[in-house]
Amino acid sequence: RFEDDLIQQLKNPDFAAAYLSEILNDSSKGQKERILLALKCMAKAYGVSALTKKIGRSPKALYVSLSKKGNPTLETFLAILDTLGIQLKAASAQK
Repeated sequence: RFEDDLIQQLKNPDFAAAYLSEILNDSSKGQKERILLALKCMAKAYGVSALTKKIGRSPKALYVSLSKKGNPTLETFLAILDTLGIQLKAASAQK
């Protein structure tokens, strides 16, 4: 299954960072949902229980915030990235 294969690959922090970076740089329709799905898969790759303990959220709260209609706070987003060892970077969108 695609999602299972993706979760295995996301265990590699370099792959996870590149994967999320691609999604963040693609502002086409559905970007929010793709970001949430990527974060959810990254959480599964890391281990939801271990991740929620480190970021101080319950597994249920994490799943709700990363659901299709979820809206995680910036604090939660940054805590997830920090725990996963991923650094958020900014670049100019001007070409």
